[in-house]
Amino acid sequence: MRNFVLLLFLATQLNAQTYKGKCLFENTFGNIRSNEAEWIQKYQTWTYTFNDKLFSLSADLNTAYFVKKDIAIGTGLYSDYSQVSSKGYSQNGNKIAEGSYKSFTFLAVPFVRYYVHPNSKSSLYIQAGAGGGGNLIHVNESTNYYETGIVYTKYANKFLDHRIITVQALAGLNYFFNEYVAFNTGVGFNYTTVEYTDEVTSNYPLINNPGAQRYAFTSNQKIISWRLGFTFFMGHKKEVPDPKKQ
Repeated sequence: MRNFVLLLFLATQLNAQTYKGKCLFENTFGNIRSNEAEWIQKYQTWTYTFNDKLFSLSADLNTAYFVKKDIAIGTGLYSDYSQVSSKGYSQNGNKIAEGSYKSFTFLAVPFVRYYVHPNSKSSLYIQAGAGGGGNLIHVNESTNYYETGIVYTKYANKFLDHRIITVQALAGLNYFFNEYVAFNTGVGFNYTTVEYTDEVTSNYPLINNPGAQRYAFTSNQKIISWRLGFTFFMGHKKEVPDPKKQ
């Protein structure tokens, strides 16, 4: 009987992170990708060489506060930055094209998380949230040249208005290493609506330039996502009774 009480005491100590007053932080690291690609295009007797350089960085942070035991309310912050530069050359070595693309998207999604029957080593949880954001930076420009270096065409594209609304549902698992750190994994479903207004300006010598053109786009997306990372718990440890004094 004494051994059973001791095991129960240790399990309660380990899962003190889900008590009221605790805070959690998770998925604080980002995904960095850098890539350079060279590709060749052949047209009749001409050969063109293009070089693309890509850099992208994505990071997300979930932070929440336990308003009561096993129930936390928080916000997920999600960001993504992408940058691409491209250049093209003719078989004579002359630059015939260049372009650049930059994009930065940010989302804020408040959520509620409930831990289901936590035990001494792991705990399932369910989470639901809704929020939104938009594309804070979007620039897409390209220029084409004659062999002589004279500009042939120019193209520019940018977002004037960009809105993202998303609803999320997630089921996950925390595997506790100790009171402060847990491995985190989960599978979620997002239903997302994206709306934006696109302004396009171009200069084609064979077409009468009508000026900037605006287009409105809407898309509905169903996304299944998988998370992998760590959850960090902070706050005062809840006092528990000493079984020897019971």
